[in-house]
Amino acid sequence: MLTVAPVAPHSNVHIIDKNIHGNYSGASAIQSPPVPAERHKHLFPNARVPRNAAFNPAEPSTGAAWISNLARQNESNVAYNDDWYRNRLRALQSVDEMVAEIGARLRDHGILDETYLICE
Repeated sequence: MLTVAPVAPHSNVHIIDKNIHGNYSGASAIQSPPVPAERHKHLFPNARVPRNAAFNPAEPSTGAAWISNLARQNESNVAYNDDWYRNRLRALQSVDEMVAEIGARLRDHGILDETYLICE
């Protein structure tokens, strides 16, 4: 069995310190956008977070209480989220390449037809 768990396309978590009795708190870490491979940094220049009826509604939405209590996003926050989304798409390209390479190596060794690939 082989398990592969790439960080991409998730955000990067930077641990600052432990705050409360050795436990992490909300101020213990910061997140930064995913970092795509250099060869993918130019991809998806116009991609945006999908806009549907639930995206940044003018009126509070139904659903989980913490979501319905959120303030409406301003334009700079929406732009930041769009940039984060583009970087997730870009970073995911390396994961796609990795899965293809694993499949190719399994095929080259004649064991692809005897192998289960489970991607989540």
